Order: sequence, then structure tokens, then C-alpha cells
Amino acid sequence: MKEFKKSYLPKESHSAKVMGSGTLNVLATPAVVAFAENCCERLLANELKEGQASVGTWIDMKHKRASKTESKVVVCATIIEQTPKGASFEFEVTCGDTVIATGQHKRAVIDVERFMANI
Repeated sequence: MKEFKKSYLPKESHSAKVMGSGTLNVLATPAVVAFAENCCERLLANELKEGQASVGTWIDMKHKRASKTESKVVVCATIIEQTPKGASFEFEVTCGDTVIATGQHKRAVIDVERFMANI
């Protein structure tokens, strides 16, 4: 299975307080989702042909532990199923040795010109 790891250094702008998903200066769930989706997108990007891109279609995530903003997090994404039309992923997000989130994500492979013409 193909796997990709990417590190992120959250800033204050990634906090629940700033993003509006809570009142604390901790890493916001929407930011964790964005990091996970970005990691999956980067993993699949290596598989695409010229003129193709991928778009997220579904995500299911459990945010298990809080973490401070400005503490490095690492997302590890694995392709668990891939077809010409898209891919399914599992991911794990860690902060140090602590797993802070786990989940699954799906991305569809699209033709960029045709996709943009239909928006």
C-alpha cells in the first residue's frame, strides 16, 4: 500500500478560537481535517495524469486528543483502495508520540477542464 507522511506546524490561525469551532487556543478540528485532506491529496497527486486533479468527496475523522497550536503534527496517509475514478485512504495524525486523530477519506479523480466548465 502506498503511504505518505507530511509534517505541519500549526499556527494561532489554526486554533479553535480563531477558526470559530471553539473557544480555546488548541488545534481546531477543522484544521486537523484540512491537514489530513492535504496529505491524502499529495499522496494521490503522484498517481495522476496531465490534466487531472483530485477532489475530496467524503471524510470521517475522530479527533481523539487536544494539542497545542504551534506543536508539530504529522499526518500519515495510506491508500487502501484505488481505481481510475478515485481513491480511499486511512490516516493517522500524531503530535509527538500521541495519536490525536484517525480517520478515512475519499477523493475523486477529475478532468480539470471538464470539472471547472461545470461549476
